[in-house]
Amino acid sequence: MDNLKRSFTTSHELVNSSRNINKEAIEKSDLESIASYLNDPFSSGLWHLCGEWNSNSEFSMSIWNEILKEIGDKDFIEIKSGKRSRKLKVDENWKKEIKDIVCNSVSFMFTIFSYLASDDTATDENTESYSSVHEVIQLILDLIELDEVKENNMAAFEYFKKEIWFKEFNPFIYSNHLFRLKTGAVICSSRPQNEEDILLISWSGKPLKNLNEFLQILGKINKSSLMPIFSPEEEVFAPYFDLLEISYSYIVKQEHLKPLFDKSIKQFKEQNFSDCVSAIGLIAEDLLTQVYETFFRTQLNKGLTLGQLTDEITIKVNSLFDKKIETPPNFSGLYDEIKYSLESEDSKDIAALENIRSLLTMTIANNKYFSKKVDDLGKPKSKISIFTDRVLFSINELIRFRNASSHKSRIPIGPYEATRSIYSLMVFLMWWDNEKRNIDWEKSAEDIIRETVSRNSNK
Repeated sequence: MDNLKRSFTTSHELVNSSRNINKEAIEKSDLESIASYLNDPFSSGLWHLCGEWNSNSEFSMSIWNEILKEIGDKDFIEIKSGKRSRKLKVDENWKKEIKDIVCNSVSFMFTIFSYLASDDTATDENTESYSSVHEVIQLILDLIELDEVKENNMAAFEYFKKEIWFKEFNPFIYSNHLFRLKTGAVICSSRPQNEEDILLISWSGKPLKNLNEFLQILGKINKSSLMPIFSPEEEVFAPYFDLLEISYSYIVKQEHLKPLFDKSIKQFKEQNFSDCVSAIGLIAEDLLTQVYETFFRTQLNKGLTLGQLTDEITIKVNSLFDKKIETPPNFSGLYDEIKYSLESEDSKDIAALENIRSLLTMTIANNKYFSKKVDDLGKPKSKISIFTDRVLFSINELIRFRNASSHKSRIPIGPYEATRSIYSLMVFLMWWDNEKRNIDWEKSAEDIIRETVSRNSNK
């Protein structure tokens, strides 16, 4: 189990219960921030809080020592909770698990201080999202004196109540899922920088600053750093699938695409990266088909690849903008004019001047034609597309990775390629969702295409 899970979700029960994602933690402001990140991680960036986790802090060890005094040398202990009484076997494995929770679980600390804050403000304890692990933590709480914990950690308690706790506060933290503090949402990353570090991320510095302060008061974090990250790419992209997982059901409006998103996320977690990219490619094919059939009002043949779909759209769009083919001046007619002038009985001087004028006019036109041809050789052919440059680049990247996942290239498919693929897809999907809102549907299909090309040509 990696250090981050050790720090936040130590109990086996707690790790398993992380499957029950707390979707109520996602608010409109969260979705807007997550959507902004998914569309352009390099622009929005993410705040990182990292530092060394202190398992043996004075706070943790004082609680653990109190538990040891309570259980003594007993082989069994009896715990009373309400009307129930349980007899629990005390062995080394049990002690190890309990100590792990006491020393390495923020959920445990949050539960203690949340209980005290609820009691201090006469607020009902929020248990709606509690899982079976609550029973394990409750067992620990039954073994210690909470009033003493409060008295010995008054500064931490006051800070927690003021800056972190709120009425609907849920103390349980699951790896890669949102949890909400009073000042905003945070997500636990499952990718610590090294074995000793913990890493938490947010799109706002405020909740991380509050969490950092709380952990420092308790002595649970050392050498912490808090800053926004815009580079390198590996760090910026690290939580991409995690944030997508908790938000795609809200951001993706088309229900028939959601199972494919679910599949791609599942395959990524299971490290089946080729299958992940294949699922992403199927979503992209569906979106390109939508683009074609929406703009051109005709059904597209099924079974086309991403590349073929893109080519079909490009060809159809460019056909509306085909320019008249330019040709050089035809000098052959001038010979007939000269011959006619020589054989005519009219003034040869006037005829000669007319022929010279025609020759000069055609020569100038001929020079312009070939000069333009020479200039065009050094210029890239102007692109006509309904897509912005960024979206077109994303589509081409999707084609490349999809082909690689289908064994059509030598590009290896790993977590980086899978993440770049889903990022490219989200750029395309969000552009398409926005583009549909920008279209004036009262206009003809051809006018819509021309306006779309014009709107996106400089983006």
